[in-house]
Amino acid sequence: MEYGVAVREHPPVSSDAFVAVGYRSMQARQRMHDRVAELGYSLCSVVAPSAHVSPSARVGADCFIRPGAVIEPFAQVGSNVVVWSNAVVCHDASVGDHSFVAAGAVVGGHASIGPRCFIGFGATILQSVSIGADVLVAASSMMRCSTSSGVLRAVTSFASSATLAVSPLAALTVGESVSTY
Repeated sequence: MEYGVAVREHPPVSSDAFVAVGYRSMQARQRMHDRVAELGYSLCSVVAPSAHVSPSARVGADCFIRPGAVIEPFAQVGSNVVVWSNAVVCHDASVGDHSFVAAGAVVGGHASIGPRCFIGFGATILQSVSIGADVLVAASSMMRCSTSSGVLRAVTSFASSATLAVSPLAALTVGESVSTY
């Protein structure tokens, strides 16, 4: 169905919306979310019945919380966030708007993830670590210290890692390799 047809047949006054945009571009996720919200739609979240969301946690509009995901007490998940299967957002942590937390990732207690971040498969953000806006944390990475905005954090082996400044992060294309030396 064309976009214009969908809006005519399901106007904002009688329909809610859920914006389903993948993880290739956090900026594209934000643009589509903002466009639908500007049309006047009430944005709803989709939370799997087998996800565990603490009653004291806060989940924003237009979120997708997958089966097995855990959002612990007093955690805050912004709008248009995906928390994939078996990912954990620990107590008092926050995940910024338009971010994606991949399967098996752990966001430690009191940690803070900025807007438009991608946290890769099995990545761990340790407690009280702050991640700036537009940061990509590679799969299996362990973030032990805070990082600024627009950074790619990549683990090259279990013994070493590299932090690469990317300006802007969106400049990376799908399939592009990044040299760490």
